[in-house]
Amino acid sequence: MRIKFIVFLMMSWIVFFFPAMVSSKSIQEGGVTINVNRVLTGATTGTHYYGYSSGSISLPHNKGGMLTFTLWNDMQVNGTAHTNFFNTSLGGRAIKIPSYSTKNQLLEEYKEFRGQWGPAGINRITLAIPPGISTLKFHNGGSATGIELSHLRFIAGYTYLPKGYKKEPVRTPGKPIIQVARILKGSKSGELFYGFQRGTIFLPHGYGGYLTFRVYNDQQLGCSSFLNKINITAGHLKESFTQYTSSLDLVEDYQEFKNQWGPAGGSRVIIQVPEEVTQVNFNNSGSQSGIEISQLSFTKGAPLVFSFEERVNRQGAVCKIFGRTLHHAVSGQEFNGFASGRVLLPNNKGGILSFNFWNDHSVGTAQIHNQLNITAGTVKMTVKQTTTNDQRNGFYKEYMNQWGPAGGKIVNVKIPPGVSRVDFNHAGSQSGFELNNFVFRSN
Repeated sequence: MRIKFIVFLMMSWIVFFFPAMVSSKSIQEGGVTINVNRVLTGATTGTHYYGYSSGSISLPHNKGGMLTFTLWNDMQVNGTAHTNFFNTSLGGRAIKIPSYSTKNQLLEEYKEFRGQWGPAGINRITLAIPPGISTLKFHNGGSATGIELSHLRFIAGYTYLPKGYKKEPVRTPGKPIIQVARILKGSKSGELFYGFQRGTIFLPHGYGGYLTFRVYNDQQLGCSSFLNKINITAGHLKESFTQYTSSLDLVEDYQEFKNQWGPAGGSRVIIQVPEEVTQVNFNNSGSQSGIEISQLSFTKGAPLVFSFEERVNRQGAVCKIFGRTLHHAVSGQEFNGFASGRVLLPNNKGGILSFNFWNDHSVGTAQIHNQLNITAGTVKMTVKQTTTNDQRNGFYKEYMNQWGPAGGKIVNVKIPPGVSRVDFNHAGSQSGFELNNFVFRSN
């Protein structure tokens, strides 16, 4: 008797928690009868959604015809994207219809799962039912979530379709969805920047198109430079692009990192995505800082190609990193140097860096022999300069009646492509050096 009672309790628990396993519903719509384990209702439209994992559809006769319905994926309200499948068999022919959707295609929430699930999709399906078939069964084998059918309609008269079905978009697909570990916001523009190390772009459909976005380097405020790489995978093709930026390229700072970090660069990436590709992956492997993407758009297109329109800063200014900055006592002119230093160039395309080279000359010294040692990638050069007390051009504001700049020789350094910085030191000199009037003429 006790064993029977336990079995009864177990069966009651199964019925309560898994009603779809023990009950089914038959609904007439559009001239057919659909039999499924679950019927959901749209919280906004009141539309009925039939399906979940499997079901059957009874036709009004077996003379053939065209069955149409809208196919939906069960989508979590905080989901991203996934592909489901509608599987059936027509006259011994297996039919497998892929159903891809994103969160942006969520039409509404289910009344039964408010705040949790809803139908997502854009496609209406037409099945060509050959004569001799009065019932068809379907299931969602291979799917990530459940499938739902709505707005069923049967039209008499069979028309051959090469695949046995056709799929037509009937709703606007919406914008791409970006899945990343971090989203930052521009402090001035309010623009959103997605990325850091890696991310996935879920496209709104798999019909092919042009994906366009801008890529930025995470750039530190102050005086710094980064050479970053964005590695992109779209379908079977992989491509990588590099972008050099310095603090001169900063667009703004991030709200989340005020006065610390901001986006720099903004090179444009264009990917011509082929059909059946629904996601594009990217990462920053090989980079010196994080990368961010923004201004995404996806429009119609065809075969796969990549395009990278690099944004190059060709302004003549450089970013100076020296241990000391002095000023002329009368003109206020700035001098940078002493023992060593570095300048960061506005780009790495090569060119000519020009500046004036001065000796620190003291009042009581008749003659000073200095040399400036320069390194720019593989280019190394030494510039020598001898000055006398008579050649001293006044005094530094910081060392009145003691020290001043002498000489001012014009130096031109040829910068090879790929080099983004130039280093200086005064090894072999009798006093400190100073540099000013920097101008970079880019290739």
